[in-house]
Amino acid sequence: MADEPEIHHSPWRAVLSLLAAMVVAALLIVGGRALLTRGSEPTPTPSPQPTATAATATATSSSSPSPTPVGPNQQSLLIQIRDDDGLAQANALMSSTLDPQKGSFVTIAPRLLVDVPGGPQTLLEATSASTNAFASQELLSNMVGVKIDATWALDRLALAGLVDSIGGIYLDVRTPVVFRADDGTVLVQLRPGIQQLDGTTAAAYVLTRQRGEPEAARMARFTEVMRQVLLRLPADASHVELLLGSLGSLSRVTIPIDAMSDLLLRLRSAVDTNRVERHVMPVNSVTLGPALAERLDFVAAETLMSAEFDELQLVPSKEVPIRALVVNGTSRVGMGPTARAPLEAAGMVYLTGGTFPKVGLAISTVTYREGVAGAASWAYDVAKALRLPLTAMRSSSGPPNTADVTVVLGADYRPAAAPSPEPTLSPEPTPKA
Repeated sequence: MADEPEIHHSPWRAVLSLLAAMVVAALLIVGGRALLTRGSEPTPTPSPQPTATAATATATSSSSPSPTPVGPNQQSLLIQIRDDDGLAQANALMSSTLDPQKGSFVTIAPRLLVDVPGGPQTLLEATSASTNAFASQELLSNMVGVKIDATWALDRLALAGLVDSIGGIYLDVRTPVVFRADDGTVLVQLRPGIQQLDGTTAAAYVLTRQRGEPEAARMARFTEVMRQVLLRLPADASHVELLLGSLGSLSRVTIPIDAMSDLLLRLRSAVDTNRVERHVMPVNSVTLGPALAERLDFVAAETLMSAEFDELQLVPSKEVPIRALVVNGTSRVGMGPTARAPLEAAGMVYLTGGTFPKVGLAISTVTYREGVAGAASWAYDVAKALRLPLTAMRSSSGPPNTADVTVVLGADYRPAAAPSPEPTLSPEPTPKA
């Protein structure tokens, strides 16, 4: 047998915990300001379900009729599975639409960079450790420009308890799977074919990352496990409420249990009818100091969000702040973050856009979408907050991004504070060959 993969344990966990603490502090400081509420891979076909027994009497198979979904035409849910360090290693943004009945499942890299009000930038996986249960959905909502209705964050034991409570799940495994801990302990061992996973095995299957394994492989496992979990949820809303309540404090929900039950049944119905589109949130890999992270591909993300979350698109109003994507077009390091304070002081959301491909620009630009009602006034407010001339305003008919206004800082921009580099993140260890 070939050498079995080892589990990838990252020494930067302690630094991420520190980052999470910084996120908590930043969110507490701005608490008075309302943030926007805004190996082996399983096959994509439904797995066969066994005949119900006493242990699985409360669970339903994919052949059972689904209840009629209720509520707004489109709703969204951020699902996060946290590891033993409290980091959200598995993340997905889901949506369900009633007419036509369909859904979407968008997995998100845990090392996605997100902007915390007041700074610094941190990773999506670390925000789940915040005492603010809404932190992850609010920060992600700002980034992708869609309203997120709820977050459901489960610790490892909560996911295990959830799977056990529905009688386990079934996966169609293509090749043998053996995941081992550093001490040689077998965490997951699956043979090819239809395999039943209990809660402990399912949680390990989702959270375990093999040494040298691409993150996409783990996200694919997470997608299939959650699909099977939704399929086997009870069809009765009251039973789902009891199930959610039984998970205790290790399962954190940001909406009332009855509302979460209805939302999960909507998602179950979309999965049951095999009308769920699967996607991966588009990102670009970046290096911050010695660290590896992912920055949102704002243009590709807008294409995806407008297609799958079209009814949840955010539009600036008295309740919804203007979101400005700031790109550094100068040769001065750290110029972009100097725009954070004045934008936030004006009640706007600052988003980090990195560095413009061509640095050394002389003139700043403030770009808004052509033909969008109110967009010119949003750009005016952004230019005013950054003390840029109105001549910097531009309309564009090119591919849009998820922000309302895009700023490219040039040499004419005079920041109120001296630029300083954003804090660097911990390094990603090099996998062994």
